[in-house]
This record gives sequence, structure tokens and C-alpha cells, in this order.
Amino acid sequence: MDGRVVDLLSAMVRGRWSKPVDLISALHDLGIEAILAGAHADSAVGEIEQQLFDVHERIADDRELREALAPRRTRTEARVRLVEAVFAAHISARPWACCAGACVTAPRAGRCATCVASSSWPPPCASAPSPTSSPPSP
Repeated sequence: MDGRVVDLLSAMVRGRWSKPVDLISALHDLGIEAILAGAHADSAVGEIEQQLFDVHERIADDRELREALAPRRTRTEARVRLVEAVFAAHISARPWACCAGACVTAPRAGRCATCVASSSWPPPCASAPSPTSSPPSP
């Protein structure tokens, strides 16, 4: 691993956070930024945007799906299985990592609605480079 990454992570861990979940959220956001920075370098941002848009549209058009993805209504494991079942065949690794996978497992999973089903486009996760969640196996 690059020494700069180790230094950054070490500094973040040593930092003062209001709550432990704030560190996790910051690492999640930094991961999104890293993935999208790589996508910019590879000229793959258009593909990621299109796939996230498709996820956004699917969730926006399906009230039952939105409700099933709500953390207060469905356990994390069930949300992960649902997202995998609905989107695995239609989304590649980068968009999965940017939003689809991580938003259902992150401590602030309620952001899923903000992330992929908000009324604004692109979702916040597409505007910055992404999480460590793995895409489902095809």
C-alpha cells in the first residue's frame, strides 16, 4: 500500500471525531472520491453516471423498493440481498462501490435515499470520487 495512503488513514484515525460513526462516514466518502477519481482518469465517468442514473430511476419509480430499502423497515442483510437481486446484473463494480452496495450497509444507510433515489441528479455519490463495498458476483 502506498505510504501516502497509510499516512492519510493514520491521521484520520488519530483525529478527533464527534462520534465513531463520523470516521466511518468520512472514510466512506473518501472512498467514493477515490473511485470516481480513478473513473475520471480512465474516462469511465459516463458509464458510472448512466448506471447510477438507472438505479436512481428504478428506485424513484418503485415505492415498494424505496420502502424496502429504508433502514427502519428492513434489516441490513435483507437490504443487501434485495439490492443484489434487483441490481447485480445491471451495475458494474465502480457504481456498485459508489453507492448501490454501500448505501444499504453503511451506518448512515438512510442516506441511500439521498444517494440513489433523491429528486436531484446526479446523486451526491456521483459528484465526488468511493466505498469499500464489493459488488455482487454476477
